[in-house]
Amino acid sequence: MLAGLFVALATGARAESMVILGQSIAPGETRRLALPVGESVGGEVSTPVIVVAGERPGPVVCLTGGIHGDELNGVEVVRRSVEGAKPAELRGTLVGVPIVNLAAFRRGSRYLPDRRDLNRFFPGSARGSSAARLARRLFDEVVRRCNAVVDVHSGSFHRTNLPQVRGDLRKPEVLRLAKTFGSQLAIHNEGRAGTLRRAATDAGIPAIAYEAGEPMRCLHQVLKSRIVKGSNPKGAIPSPFLDRPPLRHTREQVERNAGSSDRCPRCAAPPAFQE
Repeated sequence: MLAGLFVALATGARAESMVILGQSIAPGETRRLALPVGESVGGEVSTPVIVVAGERPGPVVCLTGGIHGDELNGVEVVRRSVEGAKPAELRGTLVGVPIVNLAAFRRGSRYLPDRRDLNRFFPGSARGSSAARLARRLFDEVVRRCNAVVDVHSGSFHRTNLPQVRGDLRKPEVLRLAKTFGSQLAIHNEGRAGTLRRAATDAGIPAIAYEAGEPMRCLHQVLKSRIVKGSNPKGAIPSPFLDRPPLRHTREQVERNAGSSDRCPRCAAPPAFQE
């Protein structure tokens, strides 16, 4: 279902070490780091950041899941992607954050404990609410180190989203990322102010959101394929994408209600986007 993500940069330079969260990661190395996301009675609370550095030079791609704690598909898609990535097969570096919003994930909720939606606070603020501080920490210490971002989500409020990517497709670099990702459905939508993909794109980092499935449930169709399957030898758009029908752009949101998965809905007055 998911095509290979990496588009190797046309360069003959050697792969170089990168520094992220205060740690230097050498080519060919896989490291599990910790991103502080809050505090509790026992002290600082951190969420894992997994870095898989390819042996060959290429882009640094960030995968994020669990910005909404009830969207389990994203957590597992990112986890499986970094778990299955092999440095010898990567042209570039993969940075995975399976559970961005750990507090919401533990509660099985879309929201932080104070009912704030984390995906309305990027790029965040060092002086502000817990959501603003968490957004700032992720954005400054992880996202700004990357060349592209894929933020994985599911439908919200008991809705099921058909697999799709969303991004500001007027920007050539975002359109290229969407094509490379391999989805047959792409929705042109620049994103609300405060969403991760909007903030990253505004900062010059191409970003898309991948939407699939419904909250509080892992769908086998979503999880059966990893996002990252390596890159082809020529470093061009991965061949699985080239075998697919042309990418279609639409402003309409294609959704179906939970409990009606056996029938395709008629697209009449689709609801507002929720990311």
